[in-house]
Parts: sequence; structure tokens; C-alpha cells
Amino acid sequence: MPALTAVSRKPATQETIHHWLATVPPNFESDCTLNPASLRPEGHWVPTQDPRVQLEDIIGQGGMATVHGGRQISLDRNVAIKVRRVELEANNADILHEALLTSALEHPNIVPIYDLALDPDGDPMVLMRRIAGIEWGKLFGKPDLVLRDFGASDAMDWHLRVLLQVCNAVHYAHSMGVIHRDIKPDNVMVGDHGQVYLLDWGIAVCKRGSLAAKLHALRAHAEPAGTPCYLAPEMMSGELEEVDERTDVYLLGATLFHLVTGRPPHRGKTLEEVLEHVVNKPVDIPESLPIELQGILARSLAQEPTERFASVADLRRAIDEYLSHRSSHQLEVHAQQHLASLRQALQARTLNNPEDRIELYRLYSSCRSEYRAALQLWSDNPAAKRGLHSAISDMIEAEIEHGTPRAATALLSEFEDPPEELVLKVSDAQHSEGLAHDNMEHMARIARIWSTQDGARLRVAMFLLLGICYGFYAAVSKNHNYGTSLVS
Repeated sequence: MPALTAVSRKPATQETIHHWLATVPPNFESDCTLNPASLRPEGHWVPTQDPRVQLEDIIGQGGMATVHGGRQISLDRNVAIKVRRVELEANNADILHEALLTSALEHPNIVPIYDLALDPDGDPMVLMRRIAGIEWGKLFGKPDLVLRDFGASDAMDWHLRVLLQVCNAVHYAHSMGVIHRDIKPDNVMVGDHGQVYLLDWGIAVCKRGSLAAKLHALRAHAEPAGTPCYLAPEMMSGELEEVDERTDVYLLGATLFHLVTGRPPHRGKTLEEVLEHVVNKPVDIPESLPIELQGILARSLAQEPTERFASVADLRRAIDEYLSHRSSHQLEVHAQQHLASLRQALQARTLNNPEDRIELYRLYSSCRSEYRAALQLWSDNPAAKRGLHSAISDMIEAEIEHGTPRAATALLSEFEDPPEELVLKVSDAQHSEGLAHDNMEHMARIARIWSTQDGARLRVAMFLLLGICYGFYAAVSKNHNYGTSLVS
């Protein structure tokens, strides 16, 4: 097998990867639970009947165990019965460990254990509540099924509330000193009536308290295990001491990542590539996601445990807050689309054209209204604040560019706290417009003055001309009369 080129967190990490690659079967999928300690092949084994138990058909199968339907005869009820997988080596201690650990976790989101039975060969069978429902992961990306089966028109809201219930189960387990180590969508069951259960505590470890002492006799040492495409980096260190509550925080973040992106966080064409991705490549958070959700994912999926949420309770609080802000985010997304349209229109149209001006302000009004509605629902929505700021600023710049600083001044008043840079730009534009206006007024006054003076001169000239003409006429008339009188 080729040597790993990645730089491991610790030397033991590379050894762990090679150990896993050497023990898994050739057809192993990276979304299946991997527990190398249980992958030692043995001859065929078929569970036999206990007189108290009626064993029926297989209803599910995990990495280490098979789950049958069945009936508990004493109480005449349907149950699920977990037994070890036929093709794997009998490891009764692991089955007993899971049964005792799970039975100690009494929580509404954890499947209750009813009884522990033995078949005639002495191998354990774990009787638990049989859940009529569906694996949560099978509902990802299928809003029509969520609506049909659970009546939820907003599928993402419904999924996030399922995740909150998973967080409740994990938080309770942590209070008992238990780390799950295998949280993923396929290990969550949603009942027909919306009940949520976190399943498969087979590789869970208990690190403190009375339960840890009880379980130590069954499993003195827990090997590295988990589902490769969801693993936290420290799970590959080969040292169980590095695994703690923040490891489950990472796994919950990985589950959230799968929910919102449609894929697990770690990918690769081969198992080796997937494991190298776990150790060396930080998870790439899509920028298309709402910024608050990006922050939750980035913190949950941090490579270093110290950079993650300190507890599942903190993660749950962040998701709960995001849910309360989600309507604001949805309005903000619509506003961003209108802002993009506005910016394209500002490139193609001009405010000097009346029809263009109407269309540009229609787009601006839609954009501004949706941003303000988003901020009304969540006053601290950072993306909505930035978007509204950009929309107003773009329109102010456009009005200044097209020589209409008075309109820019009106837009400036829409800021609660106008940016100083824009205030100066608008002020300069107003000053320039004022100088131009003063120059025009001055020229108009000169024109009026010259117009008035020219009119007066013309009138004086006309009066003088008329006076001269009248005097000349009067003189001529007088001489004519005097000549006539002499002749007479």
C-alpha cells in the first residue's frame, strides 16, 4: 500500500489509517460504520430461538449487528431484536457493552432497551423498542416526502428541528459521560408520528462516572472507530484520550453539513482518500449558504477541538437562534437577487432617461423594502445590513454621476448613520452644482441688464427721431402758410 503523503496530526494517525485499510473488506463504503476490532471473519452463525422471544425477519443491518423484527412473548408486544452479524466473529462483550450503555441512557430521543436474552448457544440478543418509521437520511433532499408524511411545508425548518432533538440526546449522553462517536443521518430514526431517536451506540464510550466503571469490565480498551466520511480528525489519532464531547460536536456539524449541502463533509474515490481528507483538509463551507449557517458549520467542523463549540448545548443554541432568524435570511436572499438586478440595470440604463429612472427606482424600492423587512425580523442580520447599505450607496453614486446631487441628498437621509465618505461626495456634488448655478444666475442677470439698457436706448432714439421729424414737419408747414399769405 502506498505511503500517505499527508502530514498527520500525530504519528499514530498514519498507523491508524493503514490499520483500517488493512482490515476492511474490499467493498466497504465510507458511509458505513467502521470498527476494525469487530472485522475478524469467522464461520457462519445463525441465531437460534429463545423461548421468550419470537425472532422474525431482518429489518436492518449495521456495521457490527443485525436487527430483526420479533415479539416479546411475556408481554405480547412487537420488539426489535439486535444480534451480532452472522459473518462476523462472535464478540459478546461488544453486544453486552452496547446493551448496558444504552439501557443506562433514559431519554425520549434514545431507544429504550426492554430486555437482554440469550439464545441456546449463550449469545446475547438485545430486545428494544421497535420503531415504525424511516431513517432520517432517506428524507434529505426530499421535501415532498416530508410534506406528505409529516405535514411540514418548510422541509429545512423541519429537518433542523429534528437535529435539535438529536442534540438533546447527545447532550444528555454527555451528562452521563458517554461519547457516541458515530452520529450520522442514517443513525437517526424518525417515527411515523415524528418521534426522533438517535440509534446505534455500539462504538460509544463512557469516560467517567459509575457507568464507566461498570462498562470497563466489558471493554477495557476501545479502538478507533467511526464512519469515515463523517470522522473528526482526532478520531484518527489512535488515542482515545483525544476523543471527548467536542468530537460529537464535530459529528453533529458533519450531519448538519450533509443536510444543507446534500453530501458528507469528507469525500474521496477510495477509502484512503477519504481518510486523508479527514486528517489534512479542512471542510470547505459553501459561500452560498446563509452567513450565520456558515459560521455554525465552520465552528462545528474546526480541525482543532479547542476551536469548536465547547459543548453540544452551545451548538444547539446556535442552531436554535439560526432557526429564529431563518425568515429574515429568506427575505435577505430575495433582496440580494433584486440588488443584483439593480446593479445590472445601473450598468445598462441611465437616470437621465425618465423611463429608465422609473425602472431603476422600482428595482431599488423592491430591494430596500425586503432588506428592511429582513431587519425588522432580525435587527442584527449582518447580510441584510450590508445589502441595504450597498443598495443605498449604489443609488447615491448613480445620482451623483448623472449630475443630480439633490436626489443623492434625499437618498443619503435613508441612512441611520450616513458613511462619512458618501456625505463628503454628496457635499462636493452639491457645492459643484451650487457654483454652476451661481454662474448661470450671474450670466442671466447680465443678460437682463443688457436687455433693459438696450430697450431704453431704443426708446430714447425713437423719441428723438419722432421729435426731429415732428419739428421738421412743423417748420415746413409754417413756411408754406407764410408764402401763401404773401401771394394773397
